[in-house]
Amino acid sequence: MGAPALDHLNLSIPSEADVLDRARCFYGRLLDLQELRQPKQRIRGLWFLLGAAQQFHLAVDPDFVPACHARLALLVNDLAALQAALHEAGDERMAGDPQPGVERMFTHDPFGNRRGARPEGNKADSVPGVSKAGLGSNCIACCSTGFASKTRSTTP
Repeated sequence: MGAPALDHLNLSIPSEADVLDRARCFYGRLLDLQELRQPKQRIRGLWFLLGAAQQFHLAVDPDFVPACHARLALLVNDLAALQAALHEAGDERMAGDPQPGVERMFTHDPFGNRRGARPEGNKADSVPGVSKAGLGSNCIACCSTGFASKTRSTTP
């Protein structure tokens, strides 16, 4: 049978009117993830490509509660560039909790969901199936009004 592989990860976002625009801004423009066309939409949301084959789905949930432990954690080409782009967009990112030999950082998306990142070349690179998301040149301050950082805890 073999070990299973990840097909997709699905996380919730709130049902606010501009939620899809804000999600596209954060995940599409800021993180430079490629948006995928959903097959016949049954649930309001967005799909993004992670690496070569895995997908990340966001689904609108009327009973949304931010995920503080479940999170999307990405391997990025340039962690410092990601941190700078997040800062420019108004995010108050959190430092990663200490783990010897692993540089990482945590933040939240505009909806309060926790997100993590670490640079390629860390120990996690040796884990089969880990998706990588590259930072593009279009990391602009598109989410400055959307970050939930002003109201969240800074404890990882």
